[in-house]
Order: sequence, then structure tokens, then C-alpha cells
Amino acid sequence: MRSIDIEKALLSCGLKPNVKGFSYCADVVAFCKENGLRLKRAYEVIAKNFGIKPNSIEKSVSNAIERGFLNIEVQRRFERLTDKNAKLTNKKFVKYVVERLKE
Repeated sequence: MRSIDIEKALLSCGLKPNVKGFSYCADVVAFCKENGLRLKRAYEVIAKNFGIKPNSIEKSVSNAIERGFLNIEVQRRFERLTDKNAKLTNKKFVKYVVERLKE
């Protein structure tokens, strides 16, 4: 489902491959790249594949994004995607990565 290009894109965005949510995030990006930005459906499909609940996928993806954004340089790069004093949402992040992969 996912590709090396997706993993490279996530790494370049500051996500760490040793965080559990990294692989889920890669799967979510791959799903959305093929099926459109339907996160709820992506979480459901991926959760079914792993035998866990969709909210576990969503939380793990969110955690991976948050941990990647502990780096101040990464925070600055994505400032335009966030509201002031707000965290980057899963949807905005996945949309950014999918659009970047299409370039």
C-alpha cells in the first residue's frame, strides 16, 4: 500500500520512524493519495488491517505528528498550516504530504 516515496516525505517533514504512528501515518497518506482525503475511512480500513480501533490509528498518527514537531525548525516550516497557538491537525498534515507527493 505505501511506498518509499511516502516514507521519505514523512521523514523530510520531521516524523521519526521509530514512533509507532509513523507506519500508520504512511498508510493513511497512501490511502488518501489513492482515495482522496477521507481520513475517517482511512482510519477504519487501516484499523481493520491491524485489528485495532480506528481512534487508536487516529491518536497514533496525531502523536507521531506532535513528536515530529518538537523540533523548532520543523515547527517553523509548517507555521503557515497552523492557526496561531494551535497544533497541526492530522487532516492538514496528510493533505500537505499528499499534495507534495503529487508534485
